[in-house]
Amino acid sequence: KGNSSWFLGAPSLKAGYEYQHNSRDVKIWSTSGMRANFASGIPASVNTYLVTVTQTHDSEGSDVPWLYSPREKVSGTFIQDQWAVHRRVNVNIGLRFDTQSSLLGQTCRPDTVFLAGQCYAGVEAPSFKDVAPRFNVVWDVSGDGRTAVKFAANRYNQPIAVQIVERLNPLAGGNNLGQASSVTDQ
Repeated sequence: KGNSSWFLGAPSLKAGYEYQHNSRDVKIWSTSGMRANFASGIPASVNTYLVTVTQTHDSEGSDVPWLYSPREKVSGTFIQDQWAVHRRVNVNIGLRFDTQSSLLGQTCRPDTVFLAGQCYAGVEAPSFKDVAPRFNVVWDVSGDGRTAVKFAANRYNQPIAVQIVERLNPLAGGNNLGQASSVTDQ
């Protein structure tokens, strides 16, 4: 993350850039779990599930490999300025430009007693680019700094890139229990 500031007399200009590269590594194995579905007491179908791993080794002590690892890149560039338009009124105006992208490499479903393993091609989720304006005014009512009235109208973008690519993942489970996350700022 980076941030630079310049102070030029009464206005105060500030600009910066932020970058994040995030990943969420997931281990899943099959316990050949089944759920029987009944209709009026008569078996109608059977669902099989992959279960999220809550330990790092199987029953023989072998390491359970990562099954999939979605990645996201989030960056933001911003500029803001502050003015004292009156001795008791300050105005802050800013603009931020955010980008988000995510991808998931090839994933493979392991063999189970019911189904042969299968590999799926990698997928890249749609990228997002958006501008988020910032504006606020602070009025010092009595001029002594003890009572202030503040007004703000800002827009904030929620980073959702990994969540989107995980929804496109054919191997993603129904819950996120047991997932190991790692975040790397660069």
